[in-house]
Amino acid sequence: MLSNRTRKHLKSNWKGVSKNAKNRTLQRLRISVPSTFDDIVLISQKLSEKERRNIFNPETLTPVVQALLGYFAVEKNSRRKDVFFNSSGKDLMYYELAKLFYEVSSRRLEELVTDTIEPSAYGITFENISLVREMLLNWQIKNLKTE
Repeated sequence: MLSNRTRKHLKSNWKGVSKNAKNRTLQRLRISVPSTFDDIVLISQKLSEKERRNIFNPETLTPVVQALLGYFAVEKNSRRKDVFFNSSGKDLMYYELAKLFYEVSSRRLEELVTDTIEPSAYGITFENISLVREMLLNWQIKNLKTE
C-alpha cells in the first residue's frame, strides 16, 4: 500500500519533508487506507480457510491489533518489554477501538465457546468476558467524570 518513499517519511517522522508534501501524503492516505481495509475484508471473505490462515493469523495480526490499540514496539536494545502502551490512558480513539474489538470478539468468542468447549469450561470463559465488560464500563464512567 505504501510507496517506499512514504514508508521512509513515516519511519523518519516526516524529517526533512515540507509541510505541504506531508499534507498531500496524508490526504492520499486518508483516501487509500479505507480502500485497503475494503480489500482486506474481501480477501477474508473470499479466500479458502487454508489461505486465510496463511494470511490472517496471530503472528501477522498481533502487531496490527497492538498498533491500533496504542501499543508500540520498543527498540530491541531497550530493557523494556517488547511492547508498551503509548497513551495517557485517556485517548478516546484507543478506547473506542478497544471497545469495538471487545464487542465483536466477545460475541464471536461466546459463539465459538458454546460450539467447541466442554460445558464445564464455560464458567471460566464467560467469567473472563464479564470481567472485561466491567472494566470497560468502569473506564468509560471514570473518563466521563473527568471530562
